[in-house]
Amino acid sequence: ITDFGVSGELQDELAQSGNKHTWVGTIYYMSPERVQGEPYRYDSDLWSLGLTIFECLSGRYPYTNREKSSGKKELSLWQLMRCVVEQDAPQLPKEADFTEEVRAFLATVLQKIPKNRPSATALKAHGWLD
Repeated sequence: ITDFGVSGELQDELAQSGNKHTWVGTIYYMSPERVQGEPYRYDSDLWSLGLTIFECLSGRYPYTNREKSSGKKELSLWQLMRCVVEQDAPQLPKEADFTEEVRAFLATVLQKIPKNRPSATALKAHGWLD
């Protein structure tokens, strides 16, 4: 989580140019709509936030095991993009001991349809953030 300074500069640059179709960022955390080539929207960041929190809590990236030492074959970039678009949104393992609040938070931000994601302002009121 070190891109926030770049994000501020990028935001200003995008606002001035009006070009929201630019591919900037880490493909692993791009939202389904961005993978499909739709313009950047602020709620795309909520998807990325959800994946980041998922990975921090579970200790693994939800779509593939990126640890080469695990012996599992990594997905190609194209396979990864298909997973992000076609698979259900990731959920924390049911057997893991996570609160319902964190599960609900992730379910809220990891909505496949961007308009179903909350605004950042609405998200601040979520119980998990209290």
